[in-house]
Amino acid sequence: MKQVLSVRCHHSIEDALYQKLLIFSYRLELDATTLAAKLNGQLSNTSVPDEIIIAVPTIVLDRVHRLLRENPVLRAYTQRFSKTTTISLVSFCSRGKEKDKIHVAGPKSSVSIPLHCLSRQIITNFFRKHGGFVESTGSYHFENPSGRHSKKFIRLANILIEAEEIGYMGFACLPFINKNSRYLYIDTPALHAVTATINEIRSTFGLPVLGVRNFHSYSGLKDIEVGFDDEEFFIVSASSSGGLSKTLQENYRVLEKNIVHFLYLGNSKGIGNVVCDLRKDLSQNPEGYEDIPEVFPKDSCKYCMQGSIAIPLYGEQFDVINSQPDPILITKTDSPAGLRDSLQTFLGSKSLKVTSIKDTEKGIRDFQIDFGNVFQSKKFRSKLAYVLKRVVPSNSAIIVNADKSKNRIGEEICKFIENNGGTVEFVGADRLKEHDSFDERSIIVVAEVIESGRCLTNVSQALRKNADKCPIVYIVGVEKTTATQPRRSLQNTLTHCRLPLRHEFVSIEKLVLPVSGGHNPWLDELKFLQRHVRKFEKTASKRIEARIESLQESSTPLEDNLFLSSKSGRKLEIQEGFVFWPQKFEGDKVTQADVYYTIASVLQNLRTNSKIKSFWHYQTVIHPKNFERFNDGVIRASLLRAATFGELDYSHYQQESSEMTQIILGMLRVSNTPAGMDVPEFLLALGTRKLRLRESDTEKIVGVARKNRGIIRALSDCIGSTS
Repeated sequence: MKQVLSVRCHHSIEDALYQKLLIFSYRLELDATTLAAKLNGQLSNTSVPDEIIIAVPTIVLDRVHRLLRENPVLRAYTQRFSKTTTISLVSFCSRGKEKDKIHVAGPKSSVSIPLHCLSRQIITNFFRKHGGFVESTGSYHFENPSGRHSKKFIRLANILIEAEEIGYMGFACLPFINKNSRYLYIDTPALHAVTATINEIRSTFGLPVLGVRNFHSYSGLKDIEVGFDDEEFFIVSASSSGGLSKTLQENYRVLEKNIVHFLYLGNSKGIGNVVCDLRKDLSQNPEGYEDIPEVFPKDSCKYCMQGSIAIPLYGEQFDVINSQPDPILITKTDSPAGLRDSLQTFLGSKSLKVTSIKDTEKGIRDFQIDFGNVFQSKKFRSKLAYVLKRVVPSNSAIIVNADKSKNRIGEEICKFIENNGGTVEFVGADRLKEHDSFDERSIIVVAEVIESGRCLTNVSQALRKNADKCPIVYIVGVEKTTATQPRRSLQNTLTHCRLPLRHEFVSIEKLVLPVSGGHNPWLDELKFLQRHVRKFEKTASKRIEARIESLQESSTPLEDNLFLSSKSGRKLEIQEGFVFWPQKFEGDKVTQADVYYTIASVLQNLRTNSKIKSFWHYQTVIHPKNFERFNDGVIRASLLRAATFGELDYSHYQQESSEMTQIILGMLRVSNTPAGMDVPEFLLALGTRKLRLRESDTEKIVGVARKNRGIIRALSDCIGSTS
């Protein structure tokens, strides 16, 4: 497929939120198939945009316009969107400015935002998506080549990932480049990809190719003894102070108009030309950054005074020499806010489950919550009763079921309103189109369990125009979220309105969990066992075959059989005194899934709070001592399964690898007792390479494990063949 970008952005104008979809191509060969594929990809998206903008060079404007009019596939797509969405065709010139705009289909838009004004928000989107920041932890910070100290810095190379995005970044630079320029000077080789696109677009319009030279940032300027002429143009990859620009102007006679900062995030005024200002702006860049990274001179650094170590950055790409592990000990305070209270609803209710094989068509996800069992919980019913009294208006006109199946919360709200003398209509989201308009009474939107929140944004989109004067209350039974920031974005979208007060959003229970559809440790286990099943002795082969069959059954979630059983075949059971749980719980009713969800939530909270980080220059690892402090087999197995590969990789760290080895060897010595029941889980983690030790340490463990029989011996043989 041709390199064509499709990206969404939104602007707030007069308290109204307008969402635009930009389909962008700087190439001359944009065809109907590629364009149709981009439009088709939007049909399953969370919401329909207010406007679709197709942007192409002026040279191909007429040809693309003819395609949209005459190609039957494209015509079908434009007709499908045109009921609620404006479709526009825009052309741009060699300077990246908008030239012509043709209304293709849909209602005419009253909002006109020039094409080049979208760049700031779109590039910020790329920056967040690919992690443009390199961040430190509390133990160290960075010393930039300029000598300044900071906790994090921008690394342009992090966001130069997708070809179509790089193409757009080159386009965004065009308005700043003079026609008379002959050379582009860049401060880092990472910008070569962007300048190549600049030259490609210029060639499209018949303009001469610019020579590109890397002056190697601060370190390279030291070797330059002469100035530059007025036809030479400079691109500074990223800046927070404009220091490099000032040096170019003061020491090398470069004109300010000939310097552009590609990325900027700072407090300086009069910074000059900026392609993308990453700072937050409610209108132009709502997803920008509010917090500006603090920068200190070397001799008065706040972080140095606090005992943090300054890590020098080298070269124009800000490289760090020698990565070091950052082992983390998990404590009680690392639990997400509100987890203990929520667990009072879930523990022992048999509502938390795990699926080994995902099925997106059937809605099967890694983390499955059986809401029918949640709904029966006394704790949940008590919270629901309070929420109904607090947020359900007596004059509600309609309850919208955002789910595709039965909605028990919605039924309960109907009873509540009727018991209080009201009448209300309960409809599915697919029937909203039957309502041309609503009176000004309240609307309640209900979902039992949400993750992305797409079902709610779809309803919000449907209500935007014909219920713009109705207060809306969104009620969610269980909210699964990976972090607080993405959820704030969803809430802001749903509660935004033109009314004096915002709409209401209430979730009764919340669980912080990794995203469903990410890495699945049970699928790794299944592949591992299938690959090595023939190596298992007869004493273990029946257990393994039964385990494979269990993992392959996607319609039966794992609940109390998440982990390999012990050497004797006994199921791993939770003991009393789990630090993250309420003091009292019925031990015979809680499941392995209850423990796994708890550990997965704690680890995800550590990741979102930046205590666990995985970057190109360092990796946070789970300290081996955690497996001594949590000496319950179910908890340790949950840690092994819920951690990512990098978080258990001790292969380059002698001390951590040795500590983990001694822990496993100690468990092997007591594998017939409760203290060693989870040995098969550790051996499986070594076999799937989830847990990685130094080669010599792995050999020690395999040597001792092979002296056992049954599943421990069989697993050790598999480790020997894969390590």
